Amino acid sequence: NCLNKQQLLAAIRQMQQFLKGQETRFAEGIRIMKNRLATIQNSVAKAVPEPPTVVSCPALEAPSDGNKFGSKYTVDHDIYFTCNPGFQLIGPSSRVCQPNGSWTGDTPHCRDISECSSHPCQNGGTCLEGANQYKCICPQEWTGSSCQYQTQK
Repeated sequence: NCLNKQQLLAAIRQMQQFLKGQETRFAEGIRIMKNRLATIQNSVAKAVPEPPTVVSCPALEAPSDGNKFGSKYTVDHDIYFTCNPGFQLIGPSSRVCQPNGSWTGDTPHCRDISECSSHPCQNGGTCLEGANQYKCICPQEWTGSSCQYQTQK
């Protein structure tokens, strides 16, 4: 039961007409969707812009026995650190707030400077630490702030 040539051509023409109708309906749906998308795009473009998100970093504290300079914790702002007299800063002297909300570098701290670490007492003198100062206890035959002078006999 095969179709003859005439029947086959008629069936093909019928399918072509059917597809043309489907194509027309499909194209109409696409045109409507394009118009709706254009309307939405225009609405979004005209909308009031959102204020930019302000990124900030967590507050930093002054190191113990030191100071902190700067109070802005937003991106690209610096905070500076120093130590009180008699103390040495260990770590960075400044930190910068980064766009990811974290600070550059490690947390600095202040370390007590040992006045006797340079061995200022000569000729067997004993160094005693003081607040930002030292004192040499000299053997009997030596004198001076660093036991540098021999005593007269």
